[in-house]
Amino acid sequence: MGPYLLQRLLVTVPTLFGVSVLVFLTLHLAPGDPAQVILGPKATETSLADLRRDLGLDRPIPVQYGRWLAGVVTGDWGRSIQLKTAVLPLVWTHFKATLILSAAAMLFAAGSGILLGVLSAVRAGKLLDRAAIVTTLVGYSLPAFFLGLLLQLAFGLWLGWFPVTGMYQPEGGGVLDLLAHLVLPAVTLAAGIGALIARMTRATMMEVLSQDYVRTANAKGLKRVSVVFRHAFRNAFIPILTILGLQVGYILGGAVLVEEVFGWPGVGTLAVNAILARDFPLVQGVTLLVALAYVLANLVTDLLYTLVDPRISYA
Repeated sequence: MGPYLLQRLLVTVPTLFGVSVLVFLTLHLAPGDPAQVILGPKATETSLADLRRDLGLDRPIPVQYGRWLAGVVTGDWGRSIQLKTAVLPLVWTHFKATLILSAAAMLFAAGSGILLGVLSAVRAGKLLDRAAIVTTLVGYSLPAFFLGLLLQLAFGLWLGWFPVTGMYQPEGGGVLDLLAHLVLPAVTLAAGIGALIARMTRATMMEVLSQDYVRTANAKGLKRVSVVFRHAFRNAFIPILTILGLQVGYILGGAVLVEEVFGWPGVGTLAVNAILARDFPLVQGVTLLVALAYVLANLVTDLLYTLVDPRISYA
């Protein structure tokens, strides 16, 4: 396990390096000038040139990238052009809000998707199975921003059950206030993922339930719940776990739209504002941290395989 873990961590380095190069080149080669955005359309060429020099944007792109990469290695991710503050603390503060939203969405998607998929497989061809298929199809087809607007309208404005924007009340709040603000964006973000997990769980469980060892367990008179969850589901969980690991990237990417719809103060909102302002250091910091989170999530998924199935070993 130790050598495998070390190998995966070493692979993380070139992965993040490739992501940083791609993002850096995309930002710097795309149309748009941060100095023009900051000073406005009436700025003179002299003032624009002075600001570019102060920001280091007048230097060759390889030199700019080298300076930025050297700062990242030493813990200095640069300063936001727009907000005039250090990038790393700023990104980390917003990333914690995104982690809360993503974790809640993943828990809801995994719990509801697995339960619905198992029940659908056990009752294959029955009314419950057909209703589950229609529900997952709708959940997977609805765009996140459209579903979010529907939930805001129904449960926020008409019924008044949940707040429709923000993370806390303006005057501040505790855990209950956070949970109330979390429900609608978490459900919005989890809908498509939960539908995919439910479909995968149903297909995998139906295949496992037809195996000989499951029929033998039923013939021995074991309780149906024990056969389904102790014998069948445990062997069907590996592909489900793979889907869960892969959906981390979807959640982090989908959080951008959901955070914009619900005014959630995460890295999605931060990244959109930084892109519009051509804030290169901030966009690079957000992208690097999100990429690191996705790589680590896939590593954790691989390590969980050994806990789910003892036959799997990375020795």
